[in-house]
Amino acid sequence: MTPIRPSAAVRSLADAGTVWIGERRDAADDASMSAGIVAAVALAKAAAGGPADASPVAVGLEAVRADYQDVLDAFVKGELADASTSATAALRDALDWDRHWPYPIERYAKVLELCRGLGFPLVALGAPAADMRTVEAEGLAGLDAAAWDRLSLPEGPEALARFAATAAYKHYAAEILEPDRARFERLGGAASFFEAAAAPKPAPTHFFLQSRLVWDAAAAARAAEWVRAGPSARVSFFRARARPDGAVDATGPRPDATLVALVGPEHVAFGCGAAALCAQRLPNRPTRTVLLNPTDAERARGRIAAGPTTSLGLELTFADASPFDRGQAYNQKQSKSPDRSALALADLVWFSPTPMGRDNFI
Repeated sequence: MTPIRPSAAVRSLADAGTVWIGERRDAADDASMSAGIVAAVALAKAAAGGPADASPVAVGLEAVRADYQDVLDAFVKGELADASTSATAALRDALDWDRHWPYPIERYAKVLELCRGLGFPLVALGAPAADMRTVEAEGLAGLDAAAWDRLSLPEGPEALARFAATAAYKHYAAEILEPDRARFERLGGAASFFEAAAAPKPAPTHFFLQSRLVWDAAAAARAAEWVRAGPSARVSFFRARARPDGAVDATGPRPDATLVALVGPEHVAFGCGAAALCAQRLPNRPTRTVLLNPTDAERARGRIAAGPTTSLGLELTFADASPFDRGQAYNQKQSKSPDRSALALADLVWFSPTPMGRDNFI
């Protein structure tokens, strides 16, 4: 592990097209840290200059399905709240949050209010529930062309099949995704995430893994769409204008805009989740990953891996992998180097300053 100064860490994030923050969804510390990272990145980009009427930052939320993008837009524009309710409470009702996501919206209040106050767009990264139910029941083969388009994946399943075929991804699935299935089962199958409460039984393992791949790919596509194209048919944003409360609405992204995606740690750890899929779509913009307060279990899966710089990594089971296996992982943006058979835990690991009492960034 190589400690770096917080200011250097923030600069590395501000230069990225997307930043994927893996946060523990039930941890208040992580939520506060995520909001702080968004604010720090925005300040760094503001200091670097750029159009005053263009948003330097957007925040992507896996907790909100793409169907609800218009609701997020209305929230940032100040159109939801009235004198009888808070803006966050109004957003919860408009999103039917408690039915779609198992963690309370109050956990996200700091970053939501930050975006509303500064006019930073919020981008819904979650996949449509009906399509996720289909994948859990029938696999990728159950999705028709209309479903792939709703998922912002009009290219269909072939690219996902290639991504999941690497030795690196197979090891990631075994080490990260399959153990994470227990969390879904504790939450009633995938009910709270994919509205599958009526599912008669948990999905078979191979369909569960396919559903996680689709979830990551759809989130990656939505994030890349905002960075690459700004306002579009699927992501509606708004022109800059003053609001009655004095805040300012921002327009779509400026050329160097950064989307900060708030997702669970399994989407970030070891390079085989949404961040890698997004990196494929944005070859000309860096993609960065940040893991907040990794658990003992997550750290136990990795060890110090030798390389040009010392980094916390996971030594894959194909430690003596062929050049073909290493090249596959590198070509799919899962590995940082075609010469190594180790997957880095993340670009940055950020710990709370308390109670752990250590450098924040490594």
